Amino acid sequence: MYEEHPPRKRTRTKARASKRGKKAKLGRLLDMPPEVFNEIANHLLPMDLLSLARSNKFFRKVFMSRSSQHIWIRALGNLPDLPPCPPELNVPAYVSLIFSKTCSSCGARVLRRMDPYLYVRLCNSCRDEQLFEMSLFTPLCAFLPKSDVINHPRPGFVYTLESEFQKIKAAAEKDQDEDAFTKWQEERIAEIERRQEHGDMLEEYLNLMEEEREMELDDLKQQRHNQIEARLLKEGWSLQDMASSPNNSAEWHKRTWQPKPITDRVWANLYPKLVPLLKSNRAYHDRVEKESRRRARIKKLRGLADSIRQALPPLVHLTLKPPEDNETTGSSAPPARASSVPEYPDKNVDQPFPAMTELLTWPMIKNIVDDDTSPEDAETRFGEVRAEFDQAVVEWREKIEQDLVEIWHAGRDEDREDQVESSTRKGKGKAVKQTAKTNTRGSRGRTAVASKSTAGPASHSVELVLPDFVATFTKPDGTTTTNLSDLSPNLQLLLRADTLFKSSQYSRDYAYPGIVPRAAPFCVILGGPDELMYGERWDAGLFKRDDETSAVAKELLALAGRSEASVAEMEALGGNFRCGGCNRTLTDTWYDLVRHYATEQGRWRQAQEKIKAEPKAGFVFNNTHDLRPGNPRPFAHFMTPQAASDYTIENSTHDMPMMTCMRCEKMGIQARYFHTLHPNIGSSMIEHLHDVHGVTGPRIGFDFKHWEHDVQFLDPFESDEDDFDSEELL
Repeated sequence: MYEEHPPRKRTRTKARASKRGKKAKLGRLLDMPPEVFNEIANHLLPMDLLSLARSNKFFRKVFMSRSSQHIWIRALGNLPDLPPCPPELNVPAYVSLIFSKTCSSCGARVLRRMDPYLYVRLCNSCRDEQLFEMSLFTPLCAFLPKSDVINHPRPGFVYTLESEFQKIKAAAEKDQDEDAFTKWQEERIAEIERRQEHGDMLEEYLNLMEEEREMELDDLKQQRHNQIEARLLKEGWSLQDMASSPNNSAEWHKRTWQPKPITDRVWANLYPKLVPLLKSNRAYHDRVEKESRRRARIKKLRGLADSIRQALPPLVHLTLKPPEDNETTGSSAPPARASSVPEYPDKNVDQPFPAMTELLTWPMIKNIVDDDTSPEDAETRFGEVRAEFDQAVVEWREKIEQDLVEIWHAGRDEDREDQVESSTRKGKGKAVKQTAKTNTRGSRGRTAVASKSTAGPASHSVELVLPDFVATFTKPDGTTTTNLSDLSPNLQLLLRADTLFKSSQYSRDYAYPGIVPRAAPFCVILGGPDELMYGERWDAGLFKRDDETSAVAKELLALAGRSEASVAEMEALGGNFRCGGCNRTLTDTWYDLVRHYATEQGRWRQAQEKIKAEPKAGFVFNNTHDLRPGNPRPFAHFMTPQAASDYTIENSTHDMPMMTCMRCEKMGIQARYFHTLHPNIGSSMIEHLHDVHGVTGPRIGFDFKHWEHDVQFLDPFESDEDDFDSEELL
């Protein structure tokens, strides 16, 4: 049998004695005398009252009762700029519309400010649902509150509330006598006018609130920025490290420019994120300062190089030869007329000098620039290598001369290869050379005869009275000579007026030394980078021998009696030439005249190929610029500088649009000329059609038309008809 144990007693638990609850702390406000409570409430702002009323049930009961209306009114008085509460709203609702960020319809959060005219603050969905767009010409528009700020209406439309519209529509359609309806209209219009005035004041106040808020935020951002700056200075960073680089600007602004104060806790989280930006800023500014010092050294060296360049003697110095010395100079001007030649100022042709871009590739200059020293130290070091620099300039100049001579001879060899296949290369060279000599001798003979006014009708009649110059050349050793043959063979060739080159990049200079890149720029670009002032390097690959233009130049020089003239002599004559083969609107320089003849002869050759290919097409293209014997026209006219200026001014004062020759266009030739109807000025276009194509009564739209130019092919440095022409014609 089992022994039975007595039942176990349950352990007694000690229940905690319930403590009497303490009185709520907010409830103590009830024990406060009403006078004290009201005095405290009188110093609150409307938004403070609104926040308290929404904090708990107790304050809501206190401040939302009708007995607290005087507290709200006094709170409004604490904001003197705030317009009074309109009769359409109670004060708490008015304050809520202005200061809360909740939709007045659904209670959703909305950051858009209230509409001061419709007395609502709506979220997007409620706005789309409750707004009604109406025309300003709607009959009920005068009786409704309207707004154009709550949304963007169409022109001539405004917005009102759908509920307001339906309410007023129902009131207007209500059956009532005429007097009552008129009274209602007057009262409603007066009410809308009052509401509109109140809305204007309220909108002004809302704008003021936004401006004050923006200023407050800016102050907070500035405080944060100052706090960050002070803490970074303590950490050993400099103000320059805090200046953000372009790559870090957005991130730096995001981290530092916020309306949040810096606490120790915030700083502990922020500082590690700023360190990489600070290091990047420091590296950036180090690079900028280093580049700035480098540019300062380049600027110093450029000034020193410019001083050396300006101190160099001119490559060619031209002085007008006195009339009594004008004897056997090869000029076409007879002694009796030499005294009438106008005075010309002395002219210098500078020696080519390397641009800064070129100098920066020279080891002696590169070493000075690359060493991070002061501009003064750079000047000292430049003085130490001055002799080496001067020698390098001479060698650079001689290399360019050699490059051009090689280009010239290479072009001549290419021409020989293009001669008749049956001739040997040597024979072809002799034939070409012999032809050139024959043409030159013939031209000289024609010029000599013409200068004596005994030329027959089959010869060019020359009307040129060209001034003679004394040319003084500077030799490499610094001495001078007036004899071109005393110079090196390379210079003797390059300085000839008929040694011309062409380039796809440069379109205005054709001869040495003008084709060499300038050491000093034509103009100064204010505010531009310094690199724009460094110039360009010499590139021999950009140039080729221009056989067509050189051949034309040789013929024209022979006709002018200046077969051995230099480039400088012909350039010194200025823009005083007029073409004798056609009516050029503006005057030409010598080389403009040469290129014009080369272009016109190229067109004629192209036209002959077209006529030969299509003999039945009826094309006509006369050679008005033929330099062979038989052309009765003088190839050019030479004017005094004053006469040339008057001629240019006279032609420039009239409207002369550019025209395209349609007759040339049909032959695949692009030819453009100026056209005018002025009786005292001949039209280049009309004369071209008459002389070249044999057209006696040209018609616009049939024989010629307005030029439809393409801007990308327009050279801003060109000035006359053929300056706009394509050189691909040759």
